Amino acid sequence: ELERAYAEAYDEGPGATESRAAAEEQFAEEQPALVVIVDETFADLTQLVGEGWGYEGPERYNAIDDALMRGSLTVSTTGGGTCNTEFELLTGISLGLVGEGSYPFSFYDLSDVSSLPRQLAALGYSTTAMHPNLATNYNRSVAYPALGFEEFLSEEDFAGEEWFHSGVSDEATFDRILELLESDEGPQLIYDLTMQNHSSYDQDNLGEVPSYAFDGLDEGGREQLSEYLACIEETDRALGEFLAALEELDRPVAVLFLGDHQSYVAPWLNDAA
Repeated sequence: ELERAYAEAYDEGPGATESRAAAEEQFAEEQPALVVIVDETFADLTQLVGEGWGYEGPERYNAIDDALMRGSLTVSTTGGGTCNTEFELLTGISLGLVGEGSYPFSFYDLSDVSSLPRQLAALGYSTTAMHPNLATNYNRSVAYPALGFEEFLSEEDFAGEEWFHSGVSDEATFDRILELLESDEGPQLIYDLTMQNHSSYDQDNLGEVPSYAFDGLDEGGREQLSEYLACIEETDRALGEFLAALEELDRPVAVLFLGDHQSYVAPWLNDAA
């Protein structure tokens, strides 16, 4: 009831403008595809501890100069609990209203919760979620359909795809997004929860990577920091190529890109700083 009251107040007040009406008309006419990428542990650690230690941040991501909106994002978890960031993103409900230690994907029936996929489906959008890992992790095989996703591409749908570090590469999921956009001209919501940058960062499976040091980190911490940043560099490269490929499509596409949470390396850096 509160939500409806606030929505009505907005529609009659701040939402009752010419620019708002023009935006609604444009949206109804163009119905842009919406791509939401929740990238595993993606972060720019220079925002946490500054520069001057040899790392300048994800170059391509930071070079995007025409984004409609960008900035630092605060989420309710660090080092794990990705499903809770997903819950907040897809529903707009803060975990502060749910309770500490709660995992709504696993604890609750979400079939009556207002959500992004349900709202877009009501506007004629097809809705696809993808996560190249076990569909049962954090109960996603139940939670995603309950939230309104019509299709869920999980580990078995990415069989044979290239791996990087901890799983199917970000690049492989980005390529799948392009395939979906090219195969269906209708309005789409494509939600991509990536896997490659998942911990741990002592796997030593990337070959030789740039070495980074930070005062206060021991040798093991420096090695894990370097492996983590190598993962972020690979995501940054793949993201740059993906955005360039989108520019070549003859259709409007809006991209929302965010990291799900900081890696467990981030608190080490914070303490060292």
